Amino acid sequence: MAWLDRTMWVILGAFAFGGCLAFGLQRWWRSVRARRRVFQGQRGEREAAVLLARAGFSVLKEQAPLVSHFLVDGEPRTVDMRVDYLVTDGTDTMVAEVKTGSLVANLSHGPTRRQLFEYAAATGHDRVLLVDAQSKRVSEVAFPVLRRRTGRANVFLVIVLFGAGLWVGYFSSRWWH
Repeated sequence: MAWLDRTMWVILGAFAFGGCLAFGLQRWWRSVRARRRVFQGQRGEREAAVLLARAGFSVLKEQAPLVSHFLVDGEPRTVDMRVDYLVTDGTDTMVAEVKTGSLVANLSHGPTRRQLFEYAAATGHDRVLLVDAQSKRVSEVAFPVLRRRTGRANVFLVIVLFGAGLWVGYFSSRWWH
């Protein structure tokens, strides 16, 4: 029976050693994958500048700061963000977001789509650029809902200001005469 006790301890020790070894290997593999993703992302961002230039855009700033303003229960809040590139095509300034994986560069991927929408809303533009570094494509992503709201607000503002100008003009002419 003593041999059974020793065998049990050897087996338990082997399982403990194997578990520790597996845990260590898993952590090492995750760090290798994380470093590879960071390297891929950095390489993709360097290549993106060339892709943007070929598509007719000039890079104004890399890792440009951006501030988003919104209200929470009526209280103003701001969030600081950093966009990959701020670019211009000579007439308009836009945000360019670089993605290096096949999943994240796809607009079916919710987090990417929401990120682009957030950048469009924060800049006040209805379009942003998505640079897919893996397939070497620059896509213009437009959000018409942002254009419509801005257009209606501008028309309403013009009507109100025009009406106010007529009202002031009418009453000021009556007052002076």
